[in-house]
Amino acid sequence: MTTKPEGINHSPIFEITEVYKKFREEYPSLLYVCTTELEEDDYPVDVYWTKNPQKPYGNHYFGLFVDFKEKKPKICNADSITEKEFGFIKDKYGGWHYSRSVSHHNYVNEDDNIFISGGRKEVKIGGDPIPQFHIFKVEDGSFVEVEHRGEVKYEKSDK
Repeated sequence: MTTKPEGINHSPIFEITEVYKKFREEYPSLLYVCTTELEEDDYPVDVYWTKNPQKPYGNHYFGLFVDFKEKKPKICNADSITEKEFGFIKDKYGGWHYSRSVSHHNYVNEDDNIFISGGRKEVKIGGDPIPQFHIFKVEDGSFVEVEHRGEVKYEKSDK
């Protein structure tokens, strides 16, 4: 049985409904997937999926990001998202959280006293108690649980 997380807490860069308004006519199956760094640290990208490949490139995933040099939104191919593993933690309310960073400390929930860092290069989680942890990959625009073969670093909170 494949587990799909419900109640994922995202931190998108752009307003998702505005992106849907702009692209849904051309891509009716368009879905927001997540916000993450793909290849470079400190360059978060809102990733979207469409069932029909984008013309003329043939990719199913595209990313929207802010070019910090030009200070304007840009689009990139985000098909590499399917090669990434995402570490997820579950909070006491049942919400799922992932780090949008490749390798930096990124998500902290003070109310729960839990955190997750990285998730593509390495995963570090912590809290007291240690939060429930799962690994997911992206398939057809959704997260699906996979077996984790890498290392997870745990930290108990001092709080």
